[in-house]
Amino acid sequence: MVKYEYVETFGSAVQKHSERLVVSEPSGEGGQRTKRQVPALHLDHLLIGSRGVSISSDALELCCERGIPVTIVDRRGKPVGKFTAPAIHGTSRTRRAQIRAYENGLGVTFARSVVIGKAANQAINLKYFAKNRRERSPDQYETLRKSAEAIDRVARRAKKISANCIDEVRQPLMVLEAEASRIYWSSLSALYGSSSGFVHREQRGTKNPVNAALNYAYGVLTGEVWTACLLAGLEPYAGFLHADRPGRLSFVLDLIEEFRPVVADRVVFALAAKGWRIEQEENGWLSLASKNKLLASLAERLDSPEPDRGRRRKLRNVIQRQAYAAAQHFLGNETYVPYKQRW
Repeated sequence: MVKYEYVETFGSAVQKHSERLVVSEPSGEGGQRTKRQVPALHLDHLLIGSRGVSISSDALELCCERGIPVTIVDRRGKPVGKFTAPAIHGTSRTRRAQIRAYENGLGVTFARSVVIGKAANQAINLKYFAKNRRERSPDQYETLRKSAEAIDRVARRAKKISANCIDEVRQPLMVLEAEASRIYWSSLSALYGSSSGFVHREQRGTKNPVNAALNYAYGVLTGEVWTACLLAGLEPYAGFLHADRPGRLSFVLDLIEEFRPVVADRVVFALAAKGWRIEQEENGWLSLASKNKLLASLAERLDSPEPDRGRRRKLRNVIQRQAYAAAQHFLGNETYVPYKQRW
């Protein structure tokens, strides 16, 4: 299973001992006490989630040697920085091809595929949530079915958009993405709103527990996709659907879109359906216990095998496979096909 190590407590320290990371937290007497030791062999991702956490150069070196990304996240789960070994960043040839794709039509094809893939997976989620309601709740089943069909129609409209430069079609594609998302979130609100309090999608500053969980899950997923982009030799900041802004991971935000419904939404709403009580701090951020619960569920989801191109791959490997497919698309070796989950 994908193994995350999440360190959040102010004053904590991460150090190296042999082939293990040692996580210490401040004790009540003003010293440090060892909380846990984590074998590097069993660790996939180290998340630092608070100010005031220190990590030794030896620990960073061990992570680099073992290919373990270290991601700094804010309290909402949004990545603000990443530490990786230079050897995993691929070659510049792929990056040059990615930059050229901005004006040679390949960028348009990719951005269009992203919108189609996200919409398709949103529709599949609604069909998945509807399938067990056909007999016990026919009204809900019918509503979800019609919403899924409406999203599929939006995806078909996106297929007709074409141009040579992404600047010519970014706005129409974003409009269609927003239209599909409005249908999707409205349907999920009608389905889960009464039990979970989820009324509509909120991002920054939300105090709604389900939205806070979604935001945190998207942050964790962003870290996974960011790593996948680096391994594939892609430029994380050179996006197509998402416009360039200083410090914005535009391409990571592009590639993550088709996986938001597949990974984060499925996990959060599955937990909500089971009556998960999401604990929050006063400012609306998830409590440490809720973060750890969500991380464990995300790790399980990323480790689950799913059909992909005639094989069964763990979702984490599917994300990496899609990053490699994007690289090959920009190099002109294959046409990018978005990942569509099965239900």
